Amino acid sequence: MSLEQLRKKTGIVVSHLSLIERGHVVLTVGTVDRIARALGLTPMFLVLLPEESELEAVVERIGHMSADKLARMYERVSASKSLPLKKPRPRGSHGP
Repeated sequence: MSLEQLRKKTGIVVSHLSLIERGHVVLTVGTVDRIARALGLTPMFLVLLPEESELEAVVERIGHMSADKLARMYERVSASKSLPLKKPRPRGSHGP
């Protein structure tokens, strides 16, 4: 996508987009969000390391969480009722 095409989708002037592209400006969260949406991505995807996918980053973070933090996260997510979840098995468990 050209800078002009990105300008049309984001409303950010080409000169500013060029500075962003070259790493010469500090981005606001709003700017990251506008650019991500224009590219069909999530803002989180833009701030991850280039070789790391969004899912890999989430899995890595979860892998380093304590059992207590995992249980609290499960409770929060299941309370939202946005996703049907199964109760997580304790680490090292190999049942069905």
